Amino acid sequence: MNATLQCFSNADQIRAELLKPNFYEFLENNYKLKTPLTYAIAGVIKNLWENLDEKSFSPEFFKEVISRMNPLFKGIAANDPKDLIIFLLMKIHKEINKIKENNDTSNNNQLPNPYNFYEVYSDFIQYYTSQNDSLISEEFHGYLDAMTTCFYCRRTIHNVQSFNIFFFPLEEVRKFKGYYDYIRIPIIDCFQYYERFESYPSFYCNNCNLNYPAYSNSKIIKAPKTLIINLNRGRGLEYNISVNLEEYLDLKNFVLSSDSPNYYELKGVISHFGSNDDGGHFIAYCKNCNDAKWYKFNDQFVDECPFDDVINKGMPYVLFYSYIENQNDDDDE
Repeated sequence: MNATLQCFSNADQIRAELLKPNFYEFLENNYKLKTPLTYAIAGVIKNLWENLDEKSFSPEFFKEVISRMNPLFKGIAANDPKDLIIFLLMKIHKEINKIKENNDTSNNNQLPNPYNFYEVYSDFIQYYTSQNDSLISEEFHGYLDAMTTCFYCRRTIHNVQSFNIFFFPLEEVRKFKGYYDYIRIPIIDCFQYYERFESYPSFYCNNCNLNYPAYSNSKIIKAPKTLIINLNRGRGLEYNISVNLEEYLDLKNFVLSSDSPNYYELKGVISHFGSNDDGGHFIAYCKNCNDAKWYKFNDQFVDECPFDDVINKGMPYVLFYSYIENQNDDDDE
């Protein structure tokens, strides 16, 4: 819980929005009935950044609220940070979504042509924006195109979806790239794996009206402003796979939309220490927005550290990247 909260706290956009006086006052006035979890995490972040007299802050109210909402987080047992992140994004979005539930403004006209990407994407955006309007959807949601192509007629069906986390299985990435076990995997290789082509021996093609082999792949249409990456390590030998993290990540070759965020700064890393069989221990490394230095957050202990520690100590498990303006683009202008 500590490692996850520290990464949310150091993600620039989410911190800035939650601590805006008007928004925090709204949360404070509505938390009992409408926004308990959003108010609880905003309170943690507010204390971490504004209560400078305290050496440390114990998030007891946050723990009480989230334990009441989800039995998975009761008690003091170790949990997977990924599960907490998924729950936070889902629940906070639901609490502060400006669109009322069951406000169905879907297009009742003819469905879009599944072979026409622009029709499918336009129809998806129209429906999606009619149902989602929150800080979470604005900062953490992206769009992808999951495509399936018939081997026989070569026509491609487009399926546009939203997402908020990238899940990269490191052992599969290693095999995909043909690396030996000791090779440190560049983080950019995970995105190449994400775009890989997979074949299927039998797929019913609506154009051919028959079963034919097919292949599928996915493309990022628009990436989130705050990019969360889960490096799935499993529980066997793949747990020890090393990853070469980049402090600045350029995804311009992986996004389809010209207005998509594509240049990111690493702001937080949740790393695992100890054996993956007995639970081990999670800590956070975060980059401070004020002095641009990296700090190690190990429960109540905070120490400055070099970026080499972020890369080489522990096993990076969850990464938080914040979108920034590409300095090269600015120079070109």
